[in-house]
Amino acid sequence: MAEPDDLYTLRQEFYVGNFQAAINEGTSLGRVSPDLETERAEFVYRARLGLKEYDVIFREVKEGGDTPIALQAVRWFAEYEAHPEQREAVVGKLQTSLQETATASCPSLQTMAAMIFLKEGLVKDALRAVHRGITLEQRALMTAIYLRMDRLDHAQKQLKLMQATDEDATLTQMTGAWVDLAQGGTGYRDAQLLFQELVAKYGNSALLLNGLGVSLLHQGLYEEADKHLAQCLREDPDKSNADTLINLVATAQHLHKPPETVAKLLSQLQKVAPDHPYVQNLGTLEGAFDLIILSGLVEGRVGADASEAANWEDEVYRLLELQAVWSKKKAKALHGSGSMETSREETTGAGGGQHKDESGNLRDEFLSLCLSHAEGLRNEQLREHFTERYLHLVPIINSCLAENLIRCMKTESNELVYQAVDPNLAEKMRNLGAEQLLVYQVVEKAGNKGIWHKDIRSQTSLQQPALKKILKNLESRQLVKSTSSISSKTRKLYLLYDLEPAKEITGGPWYTEHEFDHEFIEELSRAIYLFIKQQRKPPSLGIIVDYVRNSGVSKVELAPGEVQLIINSLAYDMKIEPVQNSLVGALPSSDGTPCYKISRQVTPLNHFTDFPCGRCPVQAQCEEGGEISPANCRYFNVWLDVNNGAGGVGGAMIGGGNAGSLEF
Repeated sequence: MAEPDDLYTLRQEFYVGNFQAAINEGTSLGRVSPDLETERAEFVYRARLGLKEYDVIFREVKEGGDTPIALQAVRWFAEYEAHPEQREAVVGKLQTSLQETATASCPSLQTMAAMIFLKEGLVKDALRAVHRGITLEQRALMTAIYLRMDRLDHAQKQLKLMQATDEDATLTQMTGAWVDLAQGGTGYRDAQLLFQELVAKYGNSALLLNGLGVSLLHQGLYEEADKHLAQCLREDPDKSNADTLINLVATAQHLHKPPETVAKLLSQLQKVAPDHPYVQNLGTLEGAFDLIILSGLVEGRVGADASEAANWEDEVYRLLELQAVWSKKKAKALHGSGSMETSREETTGAGGGQHKDESGNLRDEFLSLCLSHAEGLRNEQLREHFTERYLHLVPIINSCLAENLIRCMKTESNELVYQAVDPNLAEKMRNLGAEQLLVYQVVEKAGNKGIWHKDIRSQTSLQQPALKKILKNLESRQLVKSTSSISSKTRKLYLLYDLEPAKEITGGPWYTEHEFDHEFIEELSRAIYLFIKQQRKPPSLGIIVDYVRNSGVSKVELAPGEVQLIINSLAYDMKIEPVQNSLVGALPSSDGTPCYKISRQVTPLNHFTDFPCGRCPVQAQCEEGGEISPANCRYFNVWLDVNNGAGGVGGAMIGGGNAGSLEF
């Protein structure tokens, strides 16, 4: 354990989120060593950041001049939070400072830059800013980044380095609790005990109570979690802690609190943290159906940060119900129809058999409409069809989504549509969880080319054991199937169960059990050759294709292009040749493609034996100037056919019809 210095208590209060206590500690300290003075000011101003006292920072910390870069980074953070229009400029300042030799090595600059990059969604830039850091805070931040990236293995390595540096440090213990929450299982209980210990030691803070609440949420202890989170909200005078509000939405959902209660929390959250990722996912869209876009959270929030709401799939459906409440209130207000209060029975449809019958008829009508629009239904179409009943569709769409009878998709123009799911497929997909649906959608997107399990893992951020279990479950439901590729027989690919793999995967009809089928190709070539030979008139490609299909020579149906490949092979071997059907009495071709006939077999020439000297009986007596010589050889005259002046083969080759012109 490191020896404590004058700033030990200040750091601990800041790390656990006791910002006012940290400010009091920092300002009450007397003289400190010069090497700690800047760090003291930094932590005090960072605590003011936590309390949103931006004006104090702007007034006391001047940009440029002799102000240390660590304090300038705090000021830039305040500018980022207080002035959204300056955020791009702040990011630019940080990126420039991280590249300058004089400032790039400052740990405080690296830390502040990484936190802002995370807020901007620049996860890789955030990691790059602190990946060489050696301070406990930098390693804690790297752990948080790795957890956000679902790289639990790297997070655990950083935690071990922190424990090796100072195992008893408060920051190390809190980081261990984050890792425990990410690990799950008994880690939830370990995190709970640690947060309870820190609360007992340092008192209540929003950071500690939220950590405690999340650990209880994951254990199913919703009432106890709600109690601690409510206490956190009561002690926050501005009720401005976004994490507290988000986690209270989750506990309210699990405890089945009235929708109005959750609506109030969401309204407060949108007010105090409009730029929070959670709020951005909810959106500020008007109308009940626009909120159905939240169903995308079921796909995208697997492995979400532990401080955010648990059980996202149920939460999405719950929020859809809340939107219906708000829409009804708005409609009543616009039409002046009395009280703004809407009972829970009215909202959830719990009152009366007539309401249930109407809901059932509306559900059937909605599903029939979806089935009649294979390309999907847009909101505008639903409004036109259902008119005043439009607002009553929210719980119906909610239940249909839950039962996988429909699905929400975005078009290329980013428009939301609702598409019916085949009833048989819906039955197979019944009770699938969010992670299983996510894997199914990734496989579905891959089409008939399939997707490697490592690519699925990369796109879903699921751990290998969990992904293996999910794929096995989907295979048992006959939703997906696995196959291997001819290019890599050991690589298992996954595609939807009813899809035929692409030819790039199977090799098409020319492969049997991923092996090139020489025998089948030879048999097919022989059959096509004999068929062409037996025809009195050259057949066209279409006629040959019909023959192949009707003869049973191939057990798989071959497309015209595949039969053409065999024909081309025969043509390259000079066994058949194409002819235009207008030049011969060929069988007609409707598409203008050539017909095919057997090639004329040409006897190969042996030029040595055809040449007179090669078979001359008196070759031994032949000599220049003798009685028998090339000049008076009658065999040459016959071979060259010089007497007729025809210029035979020899004449054409040598260049004349006169024997006297030969040159040897």
